[in-house]
This record gives sequence, structure tokens and C-alpha cells, in this order.
Amino acid sequence: MDWLKSSARSMVSEKMTKWLLVLGAICLFALAFVIAQGQAWMVDRDFFTYWAGGRGVLESVNIYSEPVWRALHERNGAEWFPNPIFIYAPPTALWFAPLAALPVSFASVLWVWFSALAVAASVILLLRELQWADAPRVALGWSLAFVFFLPTLLTLLMGQASAMILLCVVVTGILWERGHWFWGGMVLTLALVKPQPIIFLFLTIAAWLIYLRRWRALAGGGVGTLALGLGGLFLFPNFLSDWLAVALNKVGGVSGRMPTLWGLAHEIEKGAGTEFVFASVLVCVVLVLNLALVWRMRARRALEVLAVCTIFAVALTPYLWTYDLLLLIFPFVIACVKLARSSFSFRLIALAPLGLMLLSFLMFAVAAMRLSDTAALLLTLGCGGWLGMAFAQEDARRTASSLGI
Repeated sequence: MDWLKSSARSMVSEKMTKWLLVLGAICLFALAFVIAQGQAWMVDRDFFTYWAGGRGVLESVNIYSEPVWRALHERNGAEWFPNPIFIYAPPTALWFAPLAALPVSFASVLWVWFSALAVAASVILLLRELQWADAPRVALGWSLAFVFFLPTLLTLLMGQASAMILLCVVVTGILWERGHWFWGGMVLTLALVKPQPIIFLFLTIAAWLIYLRRWRALAGGGVGTLALGLGGLFLFPNFLSDWLAVALNKVGGVSGRMPTLWGLAHEIEKGAGTEFVFASVLVCVVLVLNLALVWRMRARRALEVLAVCTIFAVALTPYLWTYDLLLLIFPFVIACVKLARSSFSFRLIALAPLGLMLLSFLMFAVAAMRLSDTAALLLTLGCGGWLGMAFAQEDARRTASSLGI
């Protein structure tokens, strides 16, 4: 009889969970509709760049020609013209082509909805994979907290691709955890839809895979990259020179106020004329530190190594806006679960995402006053410290357990 009651409670719980997930998805769709409508269907937001790139693929026009790119904007009602040509590489336009088959109004709602779902799904998938006993108690609250995390809100308001990158990294880690090295490598290449925030992640993770001789993962990444690259080159064989000139000019013009080490170097060396040299040396030193940590962590879980490399990648990249700090959700969740299994109270861990959310708004206020996003680097450093403390607590607990303390 007790077994029957337990089974009945389990079935009710599972059914309730499914209904809560459905209700949450509906609520996020309503939020997506309100945001897209409030932003005039994203016609003058970053999303339109992605959509217009995909539309250019469907219309077989050269999106790396300034007159063609401007005409594509004007033809679809866009008045905001932030870049003279399509600012991303061809694989990005190729990826967005299916979405560009839809009217921009409908496509913008779907994209914002997908982005919000991607954030919530990343949190839930991580908690499920980490098998934390208290995960069901915080899953819904954490998902909501991270959806209203300022970088997430900015991603939704601008229609950016940061949420998709987060989901790709999380799914890659989970696939590798389960031994699907080839498919994990292929999924990670989908993050190349916008490689700037995680370009250093590819470098350090490739080093880790080489250390472990995970040739299948490298093969999966190679196949995915080759497929995207060849597809893009087939469509736009002569894009490289025009694209590089515009992309490098844009990165050079804003890297000094990014929430990264490049922005920090600019703050320190402002006016000295040595900002670029100082930033380059600083980045090289930190990159070597990252590679050394990867070597020391070579026997750790894939999710843990990916989390550490994500922190470094976000700090090292020369081009990153505040909405890209959405990627910090991944290492932050890993750290919270590790600390929850140590001596930290459940209440503190349960409220930690709320603290991160409030800190992000504080950093935004500082950025607005200084007209620079550099201060938001504190979010990355804070998450790095939080993750480092989690590893230290876990190692101390294991040492004490081995000594019988």
C-alpha cells in the first residue's frame, strides 16, 4: 500500500511538472509577444541584422555590398542602419535563412520566445544533469530569475543571439558528459552563429580535447565548422576582404569600453597611447593561465571544464556587450550546485541568482553614468570567484572525507 501511495504521488508530481513547464512556455510566449511588439517588431534592433542576412540568402543577393545591404533595409522598413554591410560571417546568414522566410513581425516574436526558452531550458537541463537532490525546489525560481537577469533582458530586447550560444554550450557539455563526443563537438559549432563572445572558448576547449585525445569531439567540431564554412563560401565566395575591413574597424572602435580585459586595459592606460599593447600582453598572460588551468583540470567533468573556460572566454574577448554576459549563467549554476553540496545553506544558494540579477542592474547603472560598459567586468570576475570558491569547497570536502574527518 505504501508503494502504491508513493507511485501515485510520483505520477501526480510528474504530471504537475509537465503542466508547469507548458504554462511557463505559454507565459514566455506572451512575454516575447509584448517585447517584440513594444520594440516595433525588432525592425530597428539587432535582430533585424540577423533576419536581413537570412533574407539576403533567400533572395540570392550580396549582403556584403553596401548598396544591396542598404536597399534590403529600406525595402523591409528598417530606418536604423548600424553597419554598412552584414557584420557577421556567411554561416550566420545561412543559419537565419529559415527564420527569414517568415515576415519580420512574426519571426521576431518566435526568436524572442526561443531565446527566453533557451535560457530557461539551459538552467533546467543543467540542474537535471548535475543530479542535485534539491534541484526541483529551485528550478522554476532560478529559471525566472535568470530570464530577468539584465543581460537576458537586453538579449530579448535587442533580439541578440546570446541565449542560443548559452544553450549550445550547455548541450555540448551534457552530450560530452554522456559520452557523445562527436555530436557534442558538432553542437558547439552552432555557437559560431556569433563567435565573438566565445572565440577563446574554442581555443582552450580544443586544447583540453587534445590533452584527453578526444579525437571524436574534435572531428565533430571539424565537420560542423567545415559544413558551415563551405556553405557560406558557396553563397558568398568573395565576402572576406569587405567583411574583414568592416568587422575589424568596428571591433577596434569599441573594444576600449567593453566589459572585458580589453576595456580594463583601456581604463588603466587611457591616454598613454599604449592601450593596445598593454591589453595584448594582459590577454596573453590570462590565456596562458587559462590553458594551465585546463591542463590541471584535464581529469574533471566536461561541464566543469567548459564552465571555467566560459569565464575566461568572456573576459578575454575583445568584442562583447553586456547582453553577452548572459553566458555567465552557465558557470554560475555549476558553482551554486557545488556550493549547495558543501557547507553552504540551501536558502543562500536558492537566493544566489536573485543576488546576481540585482548586481547586474547595479552594474548597468554604473555603466549608464560612465557611458562605458567596462564596470560590468565585475560580473565576470564575481562569477569566476564564485566558481573558484565552489571548487575549493568541494576539494576541501573531498580531502576531509578521505582523511575520515
